[in-house]
Amino acid sequence: MKDKKHGNRRDEIDTSKIKNPEVYHEESDVPIRPIVWFAVGLTISTVIIYLLIGWLFDYFEGREKRAQGKQSPLAAERQRIPPEPRLYLTPKDLDQAKPDLLSDHPFQELRKLRDQENERLNSYNWVDPNAGIVTIPIDEAKRLALQKGLIVSRPAPVQSATGETATPSDSSAGKTTEKKQQ
Repeated sequence: MKDKKHGNRRDEIDTSKIKNPEVYHEESDVPIRPIVWFAVGLTISTVIIYLLIGWLFDYFEGREKRAQGKQSPLAAERQRIPPEPRLYLTPKDLDQAKPDLLSDHPFQELRKLRDQENERLNSYNWVDPNAGIVTIPIDEAKRLALQKGLIVSRPAPVQSATGETATPSDSSAGKTTEKKQQ
């Protein structure tokens, strides 16, 4: 073979007679025995750590169960999911219209419920016809309560000895702190 720099070197130099006892070459590139022992040690360590962690988790789980105590027999009977039909579609009153389970959505049911409540609040209904008890619209009930003096919308101004009138403000919670001259 020809070397580009030095020409045909193998033909020119005969190296068979050169002996240098202080210089040695390696028998192998990488020692295999330490690599195999490392792999075996790593595998054994992995298995031991896996078993220790498994035992540790079992120990913690048992300790947690002992700390929680025994479960009540009533708790075991309780179902996690409520039985059908779910509560959002359950009628709350006997006179409430039953929802259509196929087409009603919780928002539609809420709208129907609010409409029924508004109708009840804004109409005349018999509670007990024999006793003569009726319900009246809420606005009319408020007006009648104010007329009869059952509800006082604002406390009456207090006249002091000096002739000043003290009127509670909106944020005073009824205390008479503001004073006005008459």
